[in-house]
Amino acid sequence: MLKKISPSYIYLFLFFYVNPFIDAITGYLVLSGIVAQGGLGSPSQLFRFIISIVLLLSLKDRKHLFFIYSFIIYIIAVELLNFLFHLDQDGFIVSLAYSYKLVFGFLLYFKLDELIKNKFLDRSIFINFIIHSGIIYSFIVLFTDLLGVSFGSYENGLGSKGVFASANGLGIYIGICALLLIYKNSRKINMKYFFSYSLMSYTLLGLMTRASVGLFVISLFIILFKIPGKYKLITYSLILFSLIYLGNIFIDIFLNAAEVITYRYSNTSSMEEFFGGRQGYLDYAFNEFSTEGILLYRLLIGGGYFLSFRNPNSIDNSVSNFLEVDLYDVFYMYGFVGLVVYSSIFLKGLVWGIKNKTNIILILAWILLYGHSALAGHVIQNGMSIIMLICILLIIKYTDKNENLVSIS
Repeated sequence: MLKKISPSYIYLFLFFYVNPFIDAITGYLVLSGIVAQGGLGSPSQLFRFIISIVLLLSLKDRKHLFFIYSFIIYIIAVELLNFLFHLDQDGFIVSLAYSYKLVFGFLLYFKLDELIKNKFLDRSIFINFIIHSGIIYSFIVLFTDLLGVSFGSYENGLGSKGVFASANGLGIYIGICALLLIYKNSRKINMKYFFSYSLMSYTLLGLMTRASVGLFVISLFIILFKIPGKYKLITYSLILFSLIYLGNIFIDIFLNAAEVITYRYSNTSSMEEFFGGRQGYLDYAFNEFSTEGILLYRLLIGGGYFLSFRNPNSIDNSVSNFLEVDLYDVFYMYGFVGLVVYSSIFLKGLVWGIKNKTNIILILAWILLYGHSALAGHVIQNGMSIIMLICILLIIKYTDKNENLVSIS
């Protein structure tokens, strides 16, 4: 059995244990100005490209292979068609590079699905790998904070994202890992559990993003609700003691973490604007989007990554083509076809969750992921968040209601 699963575990080790350090190197290079933001050839891109080749060569299911190759051809065809209108060679190359993230997502899903379905990877151990990766990411943030080399989550210096390029992607990844940690330890409490959650909480509060603070609050409420009865008295007593004697410190920490959220709430006029903060940009995209004449095809298959919502007759390269709101980005880039696929994946996760009587924590994680994706983005076009989306979907798919979850090892 060990001989059979060993290659799978080596891959998972590289991806969940080594990849965080690769992302840290990439983030440091980007934030230090050595590598351009969104530039090609970053360590993370190269690392995941190599893994993608390994995944593609190791896939056994012919249906999965057929889908992957068909999807690659479809993506290239969409980008080529739109290239005929914008004629920007650099834009075409960048489009293929970013579209690769979606190909990588499907590759990762199919390979992990294959491993779990064929009993080469135990679902419980798979969850361990994910949680451990969240601990590694959090430890890197703590370590860089202690060294004083961390970067702010925002341009004004607020928050700390360690040396990672995306505060939003990191917050989503760690926040969902925290929910998985609670789910995994819902029947057994130990010091590793408290240490792991404390480390993740430190990162979530320090990031100061809406997602990170929101996920921390949600996870904390779940912990207080799910904690076994024999631990409730001592836990609540410790909380009460802490609030009495350390209340001011906790209040300061939480207010600092929520500073960005408070500012956003007081300066926005709608919930959509609060979550995405992109209302003006969304209005601009709507006014810019043209379907006149032959451009009507964009309603069906979209304008690709580079063209997106922009008018091919008057492209303004000073304005980003990326709205950072996945619901809109999917439509502008991949049309109604993209929206159908995007919505189908969400509904598929919900149906599996209900059918398998999945734990409410996992269903909540799935809804939160897709809700953030639709309203605030930073999921399907973020290398870290899309991994978490795939992992949660697979965990829900292979839920066993008779499974006896134990504490992480």
